[in-house]
Amino acid sequence: MNKKQLIALAVVLGVIVVGVVGFATVKNMIIKGDPFNHLFYSMTQNSYDSVEARIEGNIEVDEAMLQSTLYYFTSNPEAMSKFVASLLNEVNITGDVKWAFSMKDKTVYLDENIHLNYSDKQMLSFGVGYSGERLSLRSQTFTDKIMVLTKQEAFDLIRESSGVDLTEVDFNKYIDLFDLEKDPLYKTFIKDVKGYEKILRDKLANLEKGDPKQVVLADGKSIKCDTIELEMTIDEMTMLYIALLNEAKFDVELKTLVKSKAMAFLTLLKESGDYKLMNIDASDVDSAMDELSNNFDSGWETAIDELARTYQEMQYELQRTQVEPFRYKMLVAIDPKFNIRMVEYSTNMMGIAVNQTMYYDRFNAKINDGLVFDESKMISIKKMIDDESYAKDTASTLIEESINTFMDSASLEFFMTDVKAKASVLPAQEATAIVEMVQYFIDNKEMIKSMLLENMGM
Repeated sequence: MNKKQLIALAVVLGVIVVGVVGFATVKNMIIKGDPFNHLFYSMTQNSYDSVEARIEGNIEVDEAMLQSTLYYFTSNPEAMSKFVASLLNEVNITGDVKWAFSMKDKTVYLDENIHLNYSDKQMLSFGVGYSGERLSLRSQTFTDKIMVLTKQEAFDLIRESSGVDLTEVDFNKYIDLFDLEKDPLYKTFIKDVKGYEKILRDKLANLEKGDPKQVVLADGKSIKCDTIELEMTIDEMTMLYIALLNEAKFDVELKTLVKSKAMAFLTLLKESGDYKLMNIDASDVDSAMDELSNNFDSGWETAIDELARTYQEMQYELQRTQVEPFRYKMLVAIDPKFNIRMVEYSTNMMGIAVNQTMYYDRFNAKINDGLVFDESKMISIKKMIDDESYAKDTASTLIEESINTFMDSASLEFFMTDVKAKASVLPAQEATAIVEMVQYFIDNKEMIKSMLLENMGM
């Protein structure tokens, strides 16, 4: 790792600190009658060691807006938009997330599952987990196998590819650097956040108190919640981000905090001798520390400017390609104990609305480990990287199993049947063409599977 890489790493650490402290800037604002105070106090006043949540999402299509897009693909745009909308409106997403983190024990648990459904039929399913220092990847709609990689295996791969042995590095001491609640510089920073508060109040002036809402949790319990609503365009959101970045650019307390964390990281790296384990020259560490001491301010401002420029470029591209402004709506439901229990997001662009809802069911509850797998079902990612023959055989088996499982699934059959039924709204010739195409797939499924496998060299 050279001097530039060390400086870049220090900047990354700074960005992490900014993200961690962002919402804490309004921690003492507790006036429930003000939507702004209510929302941001609820976002900061509770500390959670674990969270269990659910995800729901769906698509809504404006048929009138869709017609202009389909004008060149059909003799009857109105009928075709009705057909396409009827299919897309059946698409929905469900999922769940279980997350836990202990700063004291330095442990992380994650179990996330996402399902893409058509109507009530699960079409695709993906899961990622981390427990007991083991990463797992899975997709039950394709295979019952689970891809796994342990922390030790990851370290072994790094050692084999670069000669860097991380097994002797005590990463816990680096994690402790970011225990901000004990940091006096962090406490100094959060005492003076009026600049950020003013920006947020000005940019989120259209926050409104909504009607009370009953939120039903996973266990069936219903909680009466207050709601807060917000609607913004993507331009307004971008300007909010840029304004906050510009405030951070010249925030002396924040810069002092970030610089101290970056310097503490480099100091710890040198004094512990970990730089040797990472094959870093001591001179590079010294140079990085000198650069941080002498040129931090200019580097900080340059990094902020680059980030702001990225937001501006994204905004420009959206403005250039949008017919109408990209709108973003949010509804937050907050329980009497100031826990956020539900967040609804909705975006609308060119007649297509994407809606997503997060339900927060449990906080600080013991999570049962759902990532215990049958050893015979686990496939080692490291072994696939190390053993070319094993990787080829395993990939062939997985691909063949995935194609067979998906194409023989009841959910795909249901989708095909529904396409045939919904095609009846189309002009006769177009409806017949779609029905015949779907029926051909159904009648020749085995042949199509064989062709797919053959094209993949299997």
